[in-house]
Amino acid sequence: MIVACHCEGRGWKFWGDSNLKSKFWGRSIQLDPVGVLTLEFDDGEIFQWSK
Repeated sequence: MIVACHCEGRGWKFWGDSNLKSKFWGRSIQLDPVGVLTLEFDDGEIFQWSK
C-alpha cells in the first residue's frame, strides 16, 4: 500500500509519500512506514524526515 499527501498553508507546504513494510510473526503483524516527508517554508528553508 502506498500513501501520499500534500497540503499548503500561509508560508509553508508539506508533502510526503510512504510505503508500508510488513512482517508477519504468526500471531501478530508489524507494519513500518517507509518514505520521506518534506516541509518547505516560503523563505526556502526545508525540513525532511525519512525512515
